[in-house]
Amino acid sequence: PTGVNPGLQPRAWAACLLLVSAPSEHLKSQTTLSRTEVWATRLSGVSADTPGNNTTFTREEIENSGAATVAELLQNQAGIPVGSFFGEPGLGTPILRGFAEGASNRTLILVDGVPVVRPDISSTPWFQLPMGPLEEVELLRGSRTVRYGTNALAGVISLETARATDRFTGTVESAVGSDATYRNRLGLTSPVGGWSLGGHFEDQRSDGYRDNSGYETSSLHLTFISPAGSPVEGRWTFSANDLFFENPGPLTEEQFREDPRQSPYVEFGIADSFFNTEDSIRATQALTWNISPDMTLSLNSSWQGRDRELNFGPGSHTDNELETWFVEPVLTGNSGEFSYELGMRATRDDLDLTRYQDLDRNLPFAFADLQRDLFGVFALGSYQINEQWLVSAGAAWDTYSLNAAANDTTFPNDPGLNFDRSGSDDAFAFEAALSYRNSEGLEVWTRYDRVHRFPAIDEIAAYQGFILTDPFNVDLQPERGHNLEIGASLATECLHLSLTGYSLWLDGEIGYDFTENSNVNFARTYRLGL
Repeated sequence: PTGVNPGLQPRAWAACLLLVSAPSEHLKSQTTLSRTEVWATRLSGVSADTPGNNTTFTREEIENSGAATVAELLQNQAGIPVGSFFGEPGLGTPILRGFAEGASNRTLILVDGVPVVRPDISSTPWFQLPMGPLEEVELLRGSRTVRYGTNALAGVISLETARATDRFTGTVESAVGSDATYRNRLGLTSPVGGWSLGGHFEDQRSDGYRDNSGYETSSLHLTFISPAGSPVEGRWTFSANDLFFENPGPLTEEQFREDPRQSPYVEFGIADSFFNTEDSIRATQALTWNISPDMTLSLNSSWQGRDRELNFGPGSHTDNELETWFVEPVLTGNSGEFSYELGMRATRDDLDLTRYQDLDRNLPFAFADLQRDLFGVFALGSYQINEQWLVSAGAAWDTYSLNAAANDTTFPNDPGLNFDRSGSDDAFAFEAALSYRNSEGLEVWTRYDRVHRFPAIDEIAAYQGFILTDPFNVDLQPERGHNLEIGASLATECLHLSLTGYSLWLDGEIGYDFTENSNVNFARTYRLGL
């Protein structure tokens, strides 16, 4: 085990300066809000309600947490375990609903309503999602497959960045910590002619708790928000990040007990061949048409480019270039006690991969080109029976297609390394929920979800040099199953109690079978939890 050491967290603040245009007597009246848990979740901030276990962190709580990344915030403040191959939460995956190594492609990450997860089984580095511009972090535990599709099997982590502002605000923050950890943040927001403009810059670096586990990262986030109250309101964001991080490697139990900081790669003198870099750019657009007081049409769209250089030892060097397009129109409305949400979602992933024999990347020998398309339609509705009772339901249909071609110039006749194949599948999702709430703060709810998850591209296609029995497993089926949850909470002025129980069973959960040297669908798996 590699472990995650709290020494990576900054322990000593070097400076923290807040510049705002508000007068000093206003600042004196400000208070820090406590974390709140909400049981009836409003999907995407729109009209169709659905019960569920939800935790929300406000901007004040995010700032006061001292967390370097969202993963660290969830780990320290929400008790969510974070698994990391590199021993650093910022490079790890929050573990929801009992999924461990497969958590990265079963937990959906949204930034301003736009997915940022990868189509393969690797996780999205949290350093690419800086804390500075965040206004709110929302954790939805449990399946949201109907509304969000294939990757929302275990839950959703939704990040909302800077909102519209009517005054100039500036922040400067610096922090230092153990293991030569440094963090600097700069943020500016200002109204300009009715528009709201914002910019945030963040720089972090550390030598890491273990040998050869350091990282360096810089991020830029820009926001442009149109004037409120117009028939069509718009929000545009641009984000860029560059990231460098080292790979300390695994330890045996004996090595860990002897010295948990050591790296076998340093001991063998090959640490300079175990590091990764990633540059990412993301541009998003969110448009909202107020058709009537009771009806709204929104359109989210985005483009993301992510270039990785992976180095896993001498002779193992890979360039992974990924482009992702996303579009999602949604119609929402209210009619008395009834509210609804109708929409579609479409995603295109285009991945190009090149493998090299040398670290300087002068000797390419293997190539791969993959395209994945996702498309889905969904409908959600809720009905307020009376002041206490709410019933909701929804359904969705999703489909995917994958085309993969691989070519190895060293072994051009090996069918395990050279192929050009394609596959596709579809799945239905359904949910129904009932909740009760009284004026004394008691709430009880239950929900059922018919869930699914499509295979990741590297669960189907062996395009990265790892030879499987079938290099393109067209027989690998989507995971399908059922999720049942029951929850209750009691909130008073001095007491807040809550309890949630769930049962998740899947037909065809995907896992690697060493005896077959292939990813396979298991017959049935069960998960029970409180």
